[in-house]
Amino acid sequence: LFFSATTAFGMPYDSLGAELSDDYHDRNRLFGARRFAFGVGAIAVFAVLGAIAGSEDPRGTAAAIAVPAAAVTAASMVFAGLRLHERPDYQGRGGGNPWSAGRDVLRNPYARNLLSVFFLQQLGVATVTVIAPYFTQYVLGDASAVTPILGTYFVVSIASIPVWLRLGRRFEKRTLCLATMVVISVVIVGLTNIREGMLPLALGLVAVAGAAGGCLDVILPSIQADVIDTDELRTGQRKEGIYFAAWHFAAKTAIGISGMFVGLVLEASGFRPNVVQDPDALFTLRLLMGGVPFLCYVAGTAVFARFSLSQAAHAEVRAALERRSACG
Repeated sequence: LFFSATTAFGMPYDSLGAELSDDYHDRNRLFGARRFAFGVGAIAVFAVLGAIAGSEDPRGTAAAIAVPAAAVTAASMVFAGLRLHERPDYQGRGGGNPWSAGRDVLRNPYARNLLSVFFLQQLGVATVTVIAPYFTQYVLGDASAVTPILGTYFVVSIASIPVWLRLGRRFEKRTLCLATMVVISVVIVGLTNIREGMLPLALGLVAVAGAAGGCLDVILPSIQADVIDTDELRTGQRKEGIYFAAWHFAAKTAIGISGMFVGLVLEASGFRPNVVQDPDALFTLRLLMGGVPFLCYVAGTAVFARFSLSQAAHAEVRAALERRSACG
């Protein structure tokens, strides 16, 4: 129920973000601001987890935090719903039929490319996220290391946002994303060589991944908004909702598959919780932490290398849309 509700809120929220500006660079700033707010909230979560873990009454502490957190979350969502309005010139211009609108998404070559990239990318990210607690406990030998590792990722990711916004004005969005995908792939390979006691090296690699991930978190949603413009030029409709629904579906499908996959592979490897792991189980943990995500990222990078919507091409799309609007 919780994840269904957050998805029901997240899809229109993301969709509204895509239509707040038509400008190629302004979209980077919009999604950069959103990512910054999300990152700050994520860091607050780590502080909460620390407070709960160090409490003499973890359940009571969790309840005391959860109630006001739920109230603030609900109030924020209601505030967004009341204050974020669809642009008047976009109202009534969505797809008339969800099935035909969905077909339009699949007919769009740029959208098909991003659907594949998001699926592969999230398959790798979700595998790392699921396996991280096991990896830190049994490979690094420090179960508590998962908090500084995830915290390092988010802090560096947030700090990198201004850098990516600046670079986004100098380089193509596609070029930046491809470069950072390659960097993340290299970092993932490094993680497969982590051994017990190598927490500083792990934190260094995660910091590099966080800096690169900041680019993908800011630039990829901006590219999504650009892709929707190409659909408007072809169909005369604005379909932010169905486009972001499709991208959400691809990402969440990957997350579901990765959770099941990790569980099945761990069981087949002979992994047993809270005991010293045999070499086969340790190898499997390293494989899941590095090998599988590496293959996912390499495949996603290869697919995204064929994405061809450049800044110049998008400028032509916007010019054509403005001419159409001027003609009534």
